[in-house]
Amino acid sequence: DWAYERADQALADLLKEMPADTTVFVASDHGFGPVEDWFHVNAWLLAEGFLVLKSAALTRLKSALFGLGLSPMALYNLSMRLGMGDAVGRTTRRRRESVYTLLRKLFVSFDDVDWSRTRAYSTGNVGPIYVNLAGREPQGIVTSSQYEALVGEIESRLRALVDPRTGQPLLVETYRGADIYTGPYAAQGPDLTVLL
Repeated sequence: DWAYERADQALADLLKEMPADTTVFVASDHGFGPVEDWFHVNAWLLAEGFLVLKSAALTRLKSALFGLGLSPMALYNLSMRLGMGDAVGRTTRRRRESVYTLLRKLFVSFDDVDWSRTRAYSTGNVGPIYVNLAGREPQGIVTSSQYEALVGEIESRLRALVDPRTGQPLLVETYRGADIYTGPYAAQGPDLTVLL
């Protein structure tokens, strides 16, 4: 509750400094509440054959370790349990680029993707899926004539996912990028947004 109280106080202080007719809009980028489950989109795309890793020995090793549970999130959770969360946060903020370089060397990353065989990938962890489209992506392989069938196949496989604890479908909805994005940068949005 203290976080909400501090946010409320900060907003009250800010409002005191503004003219009375100022319109204030407060939004959250992802909402509040616990994260009880995790669906790693790229791990699923990899398992389904849409994303393919390089065959190099180091990539295979990193992939095997990921399969055993060694991931950046596991490392983060361990640091939190050891009471090192603040130190990790400060180090990451101060040395962002070197931390990310180290993480890419230790864990599976886009550096390990075989783009010549990858048809789809995700840049986030909550559902944006991009087609590795020829002519748009630097190493795109999916032709425009293959695009609709591929997106349909991804949607179909996602619809088949079931929560093993409840037996309920995991997928709530999918949104095609062309249906929800407009404007000069619409083509940079995901081809498929997944709501689980």
